[in-house]
Amino acid sequence: YQDKEEVVLWMNTVGPYHNRQETYKYFSLPFCVGSKKSISHYHETLGEALQGVELEFSGLDIKFKGIVGEADENGEDYYLWTYKKLEIGFNGNRIVDVNLTSEGKVKLVPNTKIQMSYSVKWKKSDVKFEDRFDKYLDPSFFQHRIHWFSIFNSFMMVIFLVGLVSMILMRTLRKDYARYSKEEEMDDMDRDLGDEYGWKQVHGDVFRPSSHPLIFSSLIGSGCQIFAVSLIVIIVAMIEDLYTERGSMLSTAIFVYAATSPVNGYFGGSLYARQGGRRWIKQMFIGAFLIPAMVCGTAFFINFIAIYYHASRAIPFGTMLGVLLFAASPYPVLES
Repeated sequence: YQDKEEVVLWMNTVGPYHNRQETYKYFSLPFCVGSKKSISHYHETLGEALQGVELEFSGLDIKFKGIVGEADENGEDYYLWTYKKLEIGFNGNRIVDVNLTSEGKVKLVPNTKIQMSYSVKWKKSDVKFEDRFDKYLDPSFFQHRIHWFSIFNSFMMVIFLVGLVSMILMRTLRKDYARYSKEEEMDDMDRDLGDEYGWKQVHGDVFRPSSHPLIFSSLIGSGCQIFAVSLIVIIVAMIEDLYTERGSMLSTAIFVYAATSPVNGYFGGSLYARQGGRRWIKQMFIGAFLIPAMVCGTAFFINFIAIYYHASRAIPFGTMLGVLLFAASPYPVLES
């Protein structure tokens, strides 16, 4: 913030406490609205739009979100918190801490007026802007030694499982080789009467072309792309603090998915060419639109449910179409 710059406060969505996926507009409930009505529009990011984040201007001097009331143990009487006490910590010209305390519990009675009030207190803080999220994290859990211990534990478990499977496979193959060496000593008649067993039963199917090479190669290319996206996003999350910005993880995954489209085109197109495929243009479009179309198709169905219940999780169809076209960009043609 700059000196004398207005602190604009937004209201996020609300919903049931035990179902975080069900969200509604903040002012769909009868909360008090500030006196200020006109303000510039909030430009949400791509990740926020896909996550159903819909910030509304409060008209007040602060954005708050928390428990608005409670019910008694019998569930017969309901109470509303009518007083919001806000403490805002600032370091220089940036806000680093906001603390909300709800007070003034009033029993809800039909046809009665309830007076809502709030207060704001500003205080200096020594917390740096980059460390403002540390208070919401568990320091004992996010220590590096625990991370390294988990990685080492998972690594040793993978080595143990790979070794176990390899040992079982080697014993099976050793028995097969022993049987095949005995067959070499038999004459041709006994060898023809014997049945094939072990890996010889599938030796002719190992390099046999797929009956649907177009779909098979598109799935292989999409799988390689998803693996590349997962690896890059994990590395970026380890280097950068993606959790500090709302929707940044999802936005990063979408941009990385579009940028790694050549991976899809290379592996899917080369596999399709090795299997003798000639319709490479069709394979390119199927490989590019396969995963985005499946994800957007599922989101399209969920979108109708959200629209029916007037939930804020509904994604604009223009945004969904833009993400589909962006994620399925024709980069695979570079490698096909």
